[in-house]
Amino acid sequence: MSDPNFAQQAGEFGVDAAIDTTADNLINPILDGVASHVPGAEGFEQMLNTEVDQVINNEINTEVNKGFGGMIQDSENLFNRE
Repeated sequence: MSDPNFAQQAGEFGVDAAIDTTADNLINPILDGVASHVPGAEGFEQMLNTEVDQVINNEINTEVNKGFGGMIQDSENLFNRE
């Protein structure tokens, strides 16, 4: 607990976890609906959910952890393409 960044890291972890859970709760029903229309999908439905959740969560967390400055830079890059 002597690490001065411990509280910040714990806070970031908590925010990431809350966002991940919310995203999973939104995305998984959609995936389940799609998988219900694919014959034999029961065998890989959980794997599909886990993989999609991981990819989406990583992308969301990357954007959130950039902070406001990073998001502004991304927006500027969209308009300053050659």
